[in-house]
Amino acid sequence: YWALAMPIYLLVAISVSFLVLFGINMTNTAPLDSVDNITDVFAQGQRADSDCKGGVPRLKDVSV
Repeated sequence: YWALAMPIYLLVAISVSFLVLFGINMTNTAPLDSVDNITDVFAQGQRADSDCKGGVPRLKDVSV
């Protein structure tokens, strides 16, 4: 009996675990139309007032 019941029990337990994990992740994630998906309080601005000495210069168009 256990030779058949144990693998089925484990398969069902793993499947339910994945479904519960998926549900928890969907609950903790912001909706797709939320601004929180774009930026948050930890985001740093892209514009710097002055370049660091010896740093990589900002991207710009090359004159033709």
